[in-house]
Order: sequence, then structure tokens, then C-alpha cells
Amino acid sequence: MTIAENSMQRPSLTSLTRKAGAVTALALGLLVSGAYAKIDDSARYEPVAPTIDQARANILIARQLQFTHFRNLGISDELSGDVFDAYLNYLDSQRIYLTQEDIDALSRVKKHLGSALKTGQLQPGFDIYNLVQQRVIERLKFALGLIDNGIEQLDFTADDRIRVDRSEAPWEANQAALDELWTKRIKNAVLAQRLNGADDDAIEETLRRRYEGQLKRAYQARSEDAFQAYMNAFTGMWDPHTSYFSPRTSENFN
Repeated sequence: MTIAENSMQRPSLTSLTRKAGAVTALALGLLVSGAYAKIDDSARYEPVAPTIDQARANILIARQLQFTHFRNLGISDELSGDVFDAYLNYLDSQRIYLTQEDIDALSRVKKHLGSALKTGQLQPGFDIYNLVQQRVIERLKFALGLIDNGIEQLDFTADDRIRVDRSEAPWEANQAALDELWTKRIKNAVLAQRLNGADDDAIEETLRRRYEGQLKRAYQARSEDAFQAYMNAFTGMWDPHTSYFSPRTSENFN
């Protein structure tokens, strides 16, 4: 059961402030906007939602960090911005899914995340997660479209350059710029395999299997995945070695 479904029963955990509501409306608006190609009806991403247990855990984590951690760090507007940046870095560390247009829109909510986190209002962070997952799916579908069209259709005569490590690269301006970047990424992957002696049929099969596997995992995103990513961005402000493990991750770790 989601926070929204329990709003009448547990107002202390579930009622959203006006600021948090604005964050939610903004992120959801981005998800349904026409800025990107629509995913076909045969496969749709189902947005994940926070649970009551996660809201309770969030409140407990926030209190412990504020009042028991050796680093006396309050939850301020400045910290909210740092959480926002760390969260996006976790979700799109190579800056290959989101555009500068996305960042500009989401940046308006940076200073509101802290106040929401103090009271277990997780929806803003989940909306950001869902937006990124949507963009991941769009990019993977674009890559598969290039492969399905035949890699022999790609232009390998252009004097292209590609940045291998994009962790500090500027965000691409818009969808058209991302299309160009991903076309270069596909061409780079093709050339690397050609140099290893693979023929084009084998290359297409390898790349298709790779991106279809990533696409399948994107569709299988769970609420606990979003919560773990968001909490780790939050706890990392106090100590990079302070991490939250979801029950599934904790079992694998142990």
C-alpha cells in the first residue's frame, strides 16, 4: 500500500507540504510531457511508489543522522541541493540519459528535498527516480532502433569524437543532442567489435542482446531500488561510508 493510499489514516506520515506537492507535480509533468518519443503500448514502465514502511524508515534515518551522528550536520537548503546532485549522479553518473532541459526543470526543487526527507515525504525523490527510468527506457529503445535498422546504415566516414568518461561532462542540451551522442556510442561499440574480428551479424546480435537485457531490467525496477538510491544519496551527506541497504541488497551482501 502506498503513502497516498494511507493519507487519511496516517496524516503525520503521508500529508504532503505545498512544496513537496509542487515537486511531485513538476516531476510527473515531465514524465507525461511530449518532449520525448512515446513508449509503445506493448511495454510500459510502471512508476514505483513509496510505501508506509519506507516513510517510517526515512524518518528514523533522518533523526538518527541529525541527533546521533558524530558529524553535526543539519538538514538545510544547502544540504538539499547536495542530496539532489548526489542522487542524480547515482542515477545517471555518465550523463547519458537526462538532458539539460530535464536538469533545469528539476533544479527548481533542489532546496525542498531536505524538508520533505525530514518528515518521510518520499514522493519527490521517487518521481525523480521514475523520470530517470523513463529516460533510460527511451535511450535503450533508441539504441535498439538503430540496431534494427542495420548497422551498415550508420555513417562511419564522419570525423566523430566521443568522450569515454562523461562523469564531469556537461549535460546534453536536448533530445536531439542525446540522439547524436547515442548514435556515436553505437558506432563506437560496433567499431570496437569489428576490430576484434566480429562480423556485422554477430555484432548486431551482441548489441541487441545487451540493450534488450538492460531494457528488461529497467522495466523491472522496484520500489526498494528507488528507496535505496535516494537514502544513499541522503546518508552520504554525513559520511560516504554510511549506506542504506534494502532487505534484498542486505541479503545478498550477507
